[in-house]
Amino acid sequence: MANKKWIVTGVVVVAAVIAFIAIRGSNLGQQDTPGTIGAANRYQSEQIGSGDVSLDNAQVAAFIQSDVFRKLATDEAFRDAAKSESFNRFIDSDALRQACARVDVASVLSDAGFRDLLKSEAFTQAIESGVLRDANMGRLTEAGRLDALLKSDALRELALRADFQRFADLATRQEAASITDLSRIEGADALMRVEAFKDLENNKDFQESLKDGVMSLFRTPESAHFSIEGLHSLINLKSFTDAMRLDGFNSVVQAMRVDDLGAVRDLAESKEMLSVLGSVAFREAAARDEMGMVVDAGLRDALARVPAE
Repeated sequence: MANKKWIVTGVVVVAAVIAFIAIRGSNLGQQDTPGTIGAANRYQSEQIGSGDVSLDNAQVAAFIQSDVFRKLATDEAFRDAAKSESFNRFIDSDALRQACARVDVASVLSDAGFRDLLKSEAFTQAIESGVLRDANMGRLTEAGRLDALLKSDALRELALRADFQRFADLATRQEAASITDLSRIEGADALMRVEAFKDLENNKDFQESLKDGVMSLFRTPESAHFSIEGLHSLINLKSFTDAMRLDGFNSVVQAMRVDDLGAVRDLAESKEMLSVLGSVAFREAAARDEMGMVVDAGLRDALARVPAE
């Protein structure tokens, strides 16, 4: 009897531990991060992993049967778009898909100036180097401020130094927006003794540009090299200055990677694809993390589970 009592007690304890872990995991998944799209579901999505997700997963299956997905899946234009490799490549990108939920990406892609910009080698290099991800290019380029700064001998001397790039990365992470902020960063003492850095400190264009993220242009060898050697040609392109005025331009370019360029170019030239990206149904679905999971698991198979109307 005593042994039976201990066995029953042990079973109860184990069950209680399992229940606690399950509840704890559920609560973690419900902690939203302010300012992010679908943050409540992101935790759960990451646990599954893109290589493991299937359409039979309970979370995915429920989404497929939801009004949000059914509204999209029964749209003939979307079902046609799902056959396109470029469209699938585009929505396979979490960043690009979520940008669609925040801004009217179709409007940006359909702009003639933006389509011209996509053909520019300088723009391709800018995306590849990552210089457009953190800096406020609209503010930096005001009144030719950035162009003048990039011609500075002091900046050109510093930009390709590994210690300056590490310093620029720390400055970007810590959101340094003034010379005083820079002075508090690790490694500042050594750099501030360099003559070129002293010259840069006294440069008004540099001082003004700090609050607009200019240091992010030099945080990696790739971005620093492009900023010194090629960025001036990009910011002097009319198509670039025009595109920067578009609502949503920053969101689109910050979401893009060089691997996405081909798909973005294809979609920009297709009125049918743009109509899908600009639809209310797509933007509503794009805001959900489950949409990315459906794409990972197989969009066409998911559509087959929802009869067309």
